[in-house]
Amino acid sequence: MNLEELLLSDFPRVSDEKWKDVVIKDLRGKDFEETLVWKDENGIDHHPYYRKSDTFDSSLIVAIQNAQRTDNDWIILEHKPKMNDEITQFVNQNKVEKINNLDGNIKLDLSIYKSKGANTVHELALALHHVLEYMDVLTKNGYSAAKASQKLVYALAFGNSYFTEIAKGRAFRYLLSQLFLAYDIQPELKIIGLGSDYYLAHQDAHTNLLRTTTQAMSAVLAGCDEIYIPAFDENANTSELGKRMARNIQLILKEESHFGKITDAASGSYYIESLTKTLSEKAWDLFLEIESKGGLFQLIANGELKEMLHKDKTERIAKYKSGERLILGVNRYKNPEGLDLELKEGIEMLAKEVEK
Repeated sequence: MNLEELLLSDFPRVSDEKWKDVVIKDLRGKDFEETLVWKDENGIDHHPYYRKSDTFDSSLIVAIQNAQRTDNDWIILEHKPKMNDEITQFVNQNKVEKINNLDGNIKLDLSIYKSKGANTVHELALALHHVLEYMDVLTKNGYSAAKASQKLVYALAFGNSYFTEIAKGRAFRYLLSQLFLAYDIQPELKIIGLGSDYYLAHQDAHTNLLRTTTQAMSAVLAGCDEIYIPAFDENANTSELGKRMARNIQLILKEESHFGKITDAASGSYYIESLTKTLSEKAWDLFLEIESKGGLFQLIANGELKEMLHKDKTERIAKYKSGERLILGVNRYKNPEGLDLELKEGIEMLAKEVEK
């Protein structure tokens, strides 16, 4: 018996059944499932605890881990609207030569699906099809799959559901690697994490600092290469304080919390690993289903995409209105001033663009 075995011999392994029996005993008659297990908008059950058996011997989890980055440093992005205006004016004056080659990068804005109200599984599957459509267009126009894939940059939105968003980012990187296996390539993946303004409160704007911080942390732990988070007052007139706070949140995570020095910190968490695995499986199944129906363009043409996003949005709004889901400062710990306006702007207008 080696030293490790000797030390652990006094602490025998507890079976899943015994562990659950202890929890049930502590509940004193309350139902385990009803009290401690909750279902999210993706239809995924979240349990009060996870054990090794939830992830043990899963080749999929190993593949997910292998698909992650080998370092975790990232670039802090900031939006400069005035600079964009100057560039737009320059281009409109026909001072830019027409682009006839693919020397630069192509950024795929995959955040549009979250901004339109998609749940996480739908968001992943649609984003994956978005990439596939671009690859099809590029390869049909003379670019090799290897060259086309090397030029693609993926902008993915990160919302408020902290652990789910971490798992989503990790699942997306894995799913992309699986997609490119069909082309017999494994390009380096560059993912931009965008903090989502979908959930930002309009009235009590300072509560948004909590949201943008967790969004940034999710994007970091998901292994994004570049990250942008909105100012807490972006839904109003963005102030210099708002811009500075947005920068400082990331600087604190990077320089003081040292998030950039740990590679795939979420790896080994039974909860996040299990959630990543489940999201990957559900998103891949939906991806294949969409493909069998003719792809993303067909989904748009026959109205199924609009219907899917509208359903996601209306179900989410109903849960906010009922109090089943909470937004701090909107339907929990509300600011008494302008409450009716907050409920209207902060909930009912979350994804108003879906109707267009």
